[in-house]
Amino acid sequence: MDLVEKEVIFLPGQMAQNLDNVAMIKYLMGNPNSVLVIEDAEELIMSRKAQRNSNLSMILNITDGILGESLGIQIIATFKTDVKKYRSGA
Repeated sequence: MDLVEKEVIFLPGQMAQNLDNVAMIKYLMGNPNSVLVIEDAEELIMSRKAQRNSNLSMILNITDGILGESLGIQIIATFKTDVKKYRSGA
């Protein structure tokens, strides 16, 4: 018995660095209403104060706004780091 009736897409951290790639956007558009699991997402949660992070911007667009509403994709990101480090912009 499936607890989740959505397609689950597993994305290693290194592949997540390509979220702003046109091919990745097309893939996500072809798989609406799915769950995107990003493993080892440390680089994606890094503070935007330190550098511009277009992949983080893409995650925000996927989960909110016009793109988010049309795709209906939910995101789960795993990481193994101290979140406080990134909140402070260090």
